Parts: sequence; C-alpha cells; structure tokens
Amino acid sequence: MQSLLKRRLSSLRKVLETGYREFQLGKGKPALFHSPFYSASPNEKYPTIVTVYDLIPEKLKAELPHLDQFRELKRKSIENASWFIVISEQTKSDLVDLFQVDPSRVGVAYLGVDSSFFSQPSDSFLMDELKQNSWVGHPYLLYVGGREDHKNFPRFLEAYAQSEVNKKYGLQLVGYDYSEKEKELIHRLQIGDRVKLHVKASESELRCYYQQAKLFVYPSLYEGFGLPPLEAMASGCPVAAANAGSIPEVVGSAAELFDPRSITSIAGAVERALDTHRSAELVALGTSRVHDFTWDQCADKHAEIYQRAAKALL
Repeated sequence: MQSLLKRRLSSLRKVLETGYREFQLGKGKPALFHSPFYSASPNEKYPTIVTVYDLIPEKLKAELPHLDQFRELKRKSIENASWFIVISEQTKSDLVDLFQVDPSRVGVAYLGVDSSFFSQPSDSFLMDELKQNSWVGHPYLLYVGGREDHKNFPRFLEAYAQSEVNKKYGLQLVGYDYSEKEKELIHRLQIGDRVKLHVKASESELRCYYQQAKLFVYPSLYEGFGLPPLEAMASGCPVAAANAGSIPEVVGSAAELFDPRSITSIAGAVERALDTHRSAELVALGTSRVHDFTWDQCADKHAEIYQRAAKALL
C-alpha cells in the first residue's frame, strides 16, 4: 500500500511541477528553456538551450550499437534547439561536424572538481576498514567508473597483465560488478589474485582510494570531458590517460598520455608514470591543473552563455 501511495504521489508531483513550469513560461515574459538532458520545452514559443555532454553514441556506433533509441532522442533535441552548452571544445567540434551546428551558437562550460573535498585527509578508521578487502595499504593502480565498450577496459587489463608492473602493483577497481566477459578475461589472463573490485563506493571511500593509489589509469577511447582524472589529481594521485577525445584537453600536460588502442602504449605509459621522479612531477602538475576547473567557474560560464543566448535570440 505504501509503495502504491509513493508512486501516486510521485506522479502527482511531476504533474504539478510541469504545470507550474508551463504557468511560469506562459506569463508572457521573454524566457529561455534550458534542457540539461535532451527534454522538450514545455512551451514551444520559447527558444531552447540544450546541454550536449558528448557525442559518444554518434562517434562510436560500432562499439555501441544498442544506443540507437538514445541517438534518435538526441538528434531530435539538437535539431530543435536554438543554442547549445557543451562541456569541452572537443564536444563543440564534434557537434559542429556531425550536426552542422553554427559554432557561434555553442558555448563551452567546463565541469568542475571539488578540490577541497578530495584533498582532505582520509579518515583513519575508514582506511583501516578498507584494508580488509582491498589493496589499500599495498601498492596499487586504480581504475574508477564504468567499464562499457568505449571505456576500453579489456585493453587496459591486457596491458596490466603483460607488464612487469603487475608483479609489484595490485589493481583496484571501483565501479559496478563484473560482467561474465570480464570474469572470463581476468581468469584467462591469470590475474584474479591481483585484481580487487569495490562496488558502489561512497565518496569518502573513493577519496581514500584515490589518495592511496600509486597511479590512476584512464584508458577511454572517447570522453566528452572526463572527471575522474581531475578527481585523482585533486587527491594527489598521478594520472596516466588516453590521448583521445577531450581527455588531453582536460588533463593538459599533467598526465602521462598513451594510445588507447595500443596495449604496448598503455603498458609503457603506466611504467613511465610509476617512475619515482615522473610520478612526483605528475602529482605537482596535477595539483596545479585542477585549479583551472571549478564549479564556480562552471556556473559563471553558464550565466554568460544565457546572457549571450538571450541577446541573440530574444
């Protein structure tokens, strides 16, 4: 009964919120509608700003054939929009190339990272707790986030297994549970005793993993932005990352870059980044780099884009 009541109340809330937005937009005052995730404006007479985070489904159709429905949703939203906010110059370039959007109607607003949170010392009690079922307390490489096809996780595993690095460093994963294919690959590579997974880590646990890792590795084939490398940098962790998509734009010179489609390149970058002198250099560069990406700057950029769009469209 409680479950049914919650569903009914949730539906009522959505109706009321939609009605309120329509009421506000229908007062006759000039307005812009900002769609943060490809939704349609509740009032068609007002121009729409759409946030486009990436063109991953469009750029990697072969790797992501199951996203046809989502691609269609994005296409309709983009074609009906008057202005765009993107989170990197790479996404802007892709949007212009793939949808023939006028670049003057696209504003770039970089995402931010909470440096004050990630630089806080980890709780000693939490660290002791994590030591029981993870590599915390031992040297390890860190991988955080999704492991879908475009994340290139299997090649990273291959590189780790082939490198001498796996004899000295464990591999800590933070994300969701293994797929059957991943289990089979780890078994085939004979690294099951070297790889540990933490499912659904809290923010405090994630911070601890970043701070204790010897290296964070980000092997994606494409990203519209890529927050994890910045989170690692803010935590004082050196980064090795793919030279693909927006990743070089975000990490700058503060990461050891590699070709994500080359197992040899991935392994070589990991080995170089673990060198004592290079590791210290990457930490220093990363600590400086994160100051270029703050949520205050992101908010200010949104306000600037709203003002430009209002002048151009209204």
